[in-house]
Amino acid sequence: MLNQILRFTLFTSIWIWLRPRWRGLLALVVFVGLVTLGHGEYLDYVTLSGDSSFLIWSYAVKWLLIATGLLAYFLLVVMWPKPGKAKQGKSTGGKGQAAVSAGKSEDDGFDFLRNKKRLQNRAEKLLDEK
Repeated sequence: MLNQILRFTLFTSIWIWLRPRWRGLLALVVFVGLVTLGHGEYLDYVTLSGDSSFLIWSYAVKWLLIATGLLAYFLLVVMWPKPGKAKQGKSTGGKGQAAVSAGKSEDDGFDFLRNKKRLQNRAEKLLDEK
């Protein structure tokens, strides 16, 4: 029973992590696969022709292309998220949040709190009552 719960938790956490990144990772895997396939074809050509003068360069180009693909994935997907999906912290960033940040105030019932300079905590409220 515990094993099934742990397995379900593991698969769920992997799915949650993978869901926003699957397109970029798929493109990266296809790119690395194509580079490896192309290099394998070149190695087959070298074995058939016997001309191994550019063999070292082929490995250098292969690893340079793979490193470039990894760097491009890291920069495009991890470092520069899409403008619509900017990190907003814990806030939901709904219409009310956008209106408050733009200086426009909607009447949502909390204007009396927004306009105060300082809010009282629970201890200060108890002291004011006495």
